[in-house]
Amino acid sequence: MFKLLHTADWHIDAQPALLQGKRDEYKKQRYRTAEAIADRARREKVDAVVIAGDLFDRWEIKYAVLKRTIEILDRFAPIPVYIIPGNHDPLIPDGVWDSRLWKTAGDHVHRCVSESAIEIGKNAVLYPCRLLGKSSAEDPTCWIPAREEEDDRIRIGLAHGSVQHRPEYDEIPVDPDRATSVGLTYLALGHWHSPYAGGRAVYPGGIEPTRFGEPVGGFALVEFADGVADPAIEHCECGTFCWHDSQPAIHTIEDVQGLQATIAGLMARHELVLRVAPDVSQVTDSGVLNELDRLRDDVHERAFFNDWEYDDYQRVVLTDPDSVPAGIIRTVWQELERMVESGMANPEVARAALIELQRITQQVVR
Repeated sequence: MFKLLHTADWHIDAQPALLQGKRDEYKKQRYRTAEAIADRARREKVDAVVIAGDLFDRWEIKYAVLKRTIEILDRFAPIPVYIIPGNHDPLIPDGVWDSRLWKTAGDHVHRCVSESAIEIGKNAVLYPCRLLGKSSAEDPTCWIPAREEEDDRIRIGLAHGSVQHRPEYDEIPVDPDRATSVGLTYLALGHWHSPYAGGRAVYPGGIEPTRFGEPVGGFALVEFADGVADPAIEHCECGTFCWHDSQPAIHTIEDVQGLQATIAGLMARHELVLRVAPDVSQVTDSGVLNELDRLRDDVHERAFFNDWEYDDYQRVVLTDPDSVPAGIIRTVWQELERMVESGMANPEVARAALIELQRITQQVVR
């Protein structure tokens, strides 16, 4: 039995544009997630760890960032760790892989920068496929030799690219039949940030999402009985962050409560990066808008990041005279309503003023 931990796309030092003011905290959490993977590898007593590219978010990395990353890689010891350059951190002159700081890493850390087979166990061999640039029209796995008839070893390919059955991914092509055609027991891939298994070609996903649409981070635990049988693959969640994008249609208080329940469920499990753009164009009850405002304020205090927008010009303001205090506020209210209804002057400005007056009125009533 041979046990492998397959991870990819750590993107150390990633700085998502959305997270202005939160980037340092986000970066530090990625370190903690990587440390948790190392701890899991030791608990599982895996025989080897492979990192399938994009360990870093760029090829030029600051000394302190590389030093911190090496400290995390040393946490895997004595388990051997094999790393290939990806398209974000390709093997280029004077890039991160040439740094002298790598000499401080433990002997168990292996930078796989050449196309040559590596014995990684008594009956297991690794074929690392490093990248030399941001993109390539050549399949990085094309150098892997076919299995010889008498070879019964566990043969593992390690590459970074896109298996070519999804037309939206056309950079760094990987033959989806590569594992079969050359007799690989497993093809460990990186580049896609969502887990995927196409036969023996497997993506574990990134360790943390970097944008909306990406799932919570993960890795794969792979067990091999021998070099011929299909391995047993377990996808494991490791990420701390959940990026959630929502455009709910809000009509009633119940709609607001449903949105609140969804957000609360996500925050119970993850640090939440939230983007909400509710459609309030059909709201006819100012109480619904008040509840939505309260929810927005509450989420802002609890979520890791909260980007919440809705267009005030979509609000339909109630015209219940009883809700407006008598006196000058009611007089102004009625005049603004008349301007909105008649279209005189600039109705959008009048409507915006009416909305602001409604907010003032609500504060007075409270």
